[in-house]
This record gives sequence, C-alpha cells and structure tokens, in this order.
Amino acid sequence: MCPVSTVGGTERVVFQVARGAAHAGLTVKTLLTHPIEQPELMTWYRTEHIPLATSRFLKPRCARHLLSSMLGLRHEVSLLAPRAVNLHNPGNTILATDLMALKLAGVKRIVCSVHHPLEPATLPRSWKASTRLAASMCDRIVVTSPALKANMEEIGVPERILHTIPLGVEPLQRRLDRSEARKELDIPQDAFVVGALARMEPYKRLDVLIRACSAVPEFGRRGMLLLAGTGPEESRLKALAAEWLPGRHRFLGRIAEPSAFYASLDLFGLLSQLEGFGLVYGEAGLAGVPSVGCDAGGARYAIRNGESGFLVPVNHPEGFSEILAGLMESPQTLERLGLHAKRLAESELSLSEFENRYLSLLFPGRAAPLIREALPPWAASN
Repeated sequence: MCPVSTVGGTERVVFQVARGAAHAGLTVKTLLTHPIEQPELMTWYRTEHIPLATSRFLKPRCARHLLSSMLGLRHEVSLLAPRAVNLHNPGNTILATDLMALKLAGVKRIVCSVHHPLEPATLPRSWKASTRLAASMCDRIVVTSPALKANMEEIGVPERILHTIPLGVEPLQRRLDRSEARKELDIPQDAFVVGALARMEPYKRLDVLIRACSAVPEFGRRGMLLLAGTGPEESRLKALAAEWLPGRHRFLGRIAEPSAFYASLDLFGLLSQLEGFGLVYGEAGLAGVPSVGCDAGGARYAIRNGESGFLVPVNHPEGFSEILAGLMESPQTLERLGLHAKRLAESELSLSEFENRYLSLLFPGRAAPLIREALPPWAASN
C-alpha cells in the first residue's frame, strides 16, 4: 500500500517488494491512491501480471483524513483479507488512522516503510504524535539508512521496532559500452558527459547542477550535460540551461529504460537537498559510473566519499564545480572511482538481498532466503 502514485523512488520500491513477493509464489495485490497520477506506473505491474488497485480512501498526508476515510479503507482492506500488509510512506511520518483502518480490518502483521529523512524539527507536532501512535500498532518499521533511523528515533519511535533494509538497485536491462550508448543517444564521442536522472522538483536542485557545470571553463569547451526526467521545474530548467550551457546540454525527457543513459556518462551528478537513499547513484554505479551528491540523508550511504564518488556539503553544492574540473583532467581517478562504484552496487546494493530481507520481515515463518549477499556494516546488525 502507498498513498502516492507517481513514477518516483517510493513507488519503485513498492513495486520491487510486490514483484519479489510474487516471484516467491505469494499472492500479491498493490493498493495505491486514486487516481493514478502517472499512468506509466501501471505498465510496471502489467508487465509482471501483478494486480494493481486504487483507493480514494488511501490519501497523502496533505489531504484531509476524516472518520469516513478510515472506515472506507478498513472496508477495502477487509475485502482483500491479507495475511500481511506493507504500508509505504513517502516521508518519515505515518498516519495513525491508516494503522487503525488496518487493525479494524483484522490484519495480523503490519510492516510500515518510511523513505525520506525529513528533519524532525520541521515537522508539525501532530504528525510526530500520529507517527508514535502508529508505531505502537505495527510490527516493524523499515528504514533505508542510519540517517532515517536516527530521525525516527528522534520523533519517538522505539529503536526495537526499527529495521534497516538498504534499497536494492534494479539491474540494467542492456550492457552497452560507452561508444554504443553515445551513438544511440547521438552524443559526441569525445565529450565529457555529466548526467542526472530525477523528477524535476525544486529540492533536486538541478538548477544548481546546471550552474555548477557552467562554472567550469573546460566543460564549456568539451562538456555535455544530460538531464533525464520530467516534472514541474522542466520549463524553467530548459530556459536556464539555454542561458548557462548553450549547445552543451540535452533534455531526454522520461526514459523508460536507462541503460544507454548511464552507459554514456563519465560522471553522474545529483545535488539534492535531500535523498531518502539515492537509488540513482547505485544505478550509475552498475554502469561503472561514479557519482557526486550532497552529504544529506541516505546519499552518504549510497556514495562512498572518495571511493565510489564524492559528497559535497548541502549548503555548498557549488563544490561540485571543483570536483568536476579535477575529474576532467584525471581520467585515471575517474576510472578508479567507477570500478569502486560498480563493486559497491553489485555487492552491497543487491536487489535479491533487498527482496529477501523484506519477505523475511513480512513473513517471518518462511524458510530462510536462499541468497545471502554482503551487506554494508551499518545494515548487517539488524
């Protein structure tokens, strides 16, 4: 279950859990908020033959939640009669009314997942109180990183019910070398290519990335910035790129299959103010591409600073320019970082390990997972 229905990171995790359960032979149904905001989301489920339904009673936090909504959700869940429910929340607060609906529907095992480490000091007290009450009604709360775990503890959620599961990186569908990928995307073979794939929202700070690239003189001579994704900031970003990087940028729109995008890059850059985990850094790593992100939220666990890429301070994202200038003059460093990024993605960010850990949490009586792969030290203990 998830109270949003766009094509984003949270929705992708919901799909991955559902797909993993279906492949394990379990009967699965996904419930998202009504209406589906981006119809492309439905193709994910059709491809895997996983039933997808929507509910007008499953609402995002900003919507009004009335008694009728709670009772409506209880009725819909009762009709499904699930053995276990995994409720995903895009932020790091949980609606107590949703948990009450599940309890009234007779659900025996409830696992909640939270995805973004919003600063507790910025959250309304009522949201934090709702989360504490919700925590008392669920069996486990899944977090993706120590940063998110610390935030939940600060809100008042007991440490004993928090369970860390780092996200799993979706394998790239095609293996392309850089030359093939650039030919497919019509990108100059000799360009130094920086790319970002993200929903074009203000907090992703793609405008900062554009300006940071333009501040490097060498990038103006032989660089190319690729921006993939769509969103409310798209028109503004296109105008900004035309001004700051004339002839040195491309907007690819929404890309259904990103293999060629990642394979074409020299460097992946995303300077978000906040990343719940940063799956895109791991995806770039699978293609042997290092990343630069901000030292915020889960990004510090998806990027090993100085090993698989670099982290810059949240309040000084312009530091990207200095890193970019250095890497453009040091292909050996870029290659070393790319090799580490690939090893990190293949070992510690395994999709099979992610699915196994989720299923073991939802159905603790099931047999132990067949595959146990290396986990980062910060996740292995729980």
